[in-house]
Amino acid sequence: LSLHDALPISETSKELTSIQATLVNVGPLPVVAMNGAFFMVVNNMTVSGEYQVALEVASRPASTSPYSLSIVPDKFSGESSIVSGPGLIDNVADRTSVLRLYPRDSLGNVVHVRVADIAVSLLQPDMELQVSISAIKAEGGMEIRYTATLPCPRIDAGEAKDEASVEGTCKLDVQVYGLHVKGSPFPITINPAEAPKLQSAIFASHLAGMTVTFDRATDEGGGALVSFFDCSAILAPACHLTTGNNSQCSWTSATTFTVVFGPGATIAPDSRLSIRQGTVMSDRRNSEYVSGSVPVLVPANAMTP
Repeated sequence: LSLHDALPISETSKELTSIQATLVNVGPLPVVAMNGAFFMVVNNMTVSGEYQVALEVASRPASTSPYSLSIVPDKFSGESSIVSGPGLIDNVADRTSVLRLYPRDSLGNVVHVRVADIAVSLLQPDMELQVSISAIKAEGGMEIRYTATLPCPRIDAGEAKDEASVEGTCKLDVQVYGLHVKGSPFPITINPAEAPKLQSAIFASHLAGMTVTFDRATDEGGGALVSFFDCSAILAPACHLTTGNNSQCSWTSATTFTVVFGPGATIAPDSRLSIRQGTVMSDRRNSEYVSGSVPVLVPANAMTP
């Protein structure tokens, strides 16, 4: 701040040494006298934002007062930045998980970062996980969406090899400008996707077999059940016994397999068909195993026995 008279000539009058500076709607600012007619208005703000400074000299407003003052955030601080949201605790394979990232400086002010400045990855010791991430601007931060294709189960204390692995086998790594945010990498659990469901079991029109259909693609028994195979490999034991001696099954697609009854088949309409435990899961092999049952139905074009 340099004081002048109207000519303008540098002014050193004692009258003009009475200077008041005020941060509008906040409070007074210190003024320090320098050499001659020069003065320094001191600002030590810790909250970023747009402000106005009102200046009075000898109780008279300066002609260009108030002045605009922009306080910008300090550099990004990983230790002061946080991540929160269901993506840290509620995750399912093949389902999008959502997090909120709040970038801050060391004083807690919002720091604006670009999507390209954010790096998110899953650290997993036993398998490679494919992760897709997108980030969009959200209020005071960024929204991060990621999808893990494979499950990553939690390890209980009794099963853990060491204390560090108790929290979970997967860790979510979140960095901004190459710096970890507070708590990163985060131990997380990724639960298996929902298993395919039995949709129908319908007798063939000739009644010597039936077709079983799932609501979506399966792994067809993990590749072990190829060509024609004994139905005991895929049907639950009680159900298999009703399909006759040496009944044969065969996959016709990832959603359908057929059953050819053997001699002595006793399966009847409206009886329940169920799958052998631990046999069939999703085609991506990232789900629970199929469970449950469906009634066996007779088609409208069934032949008369």
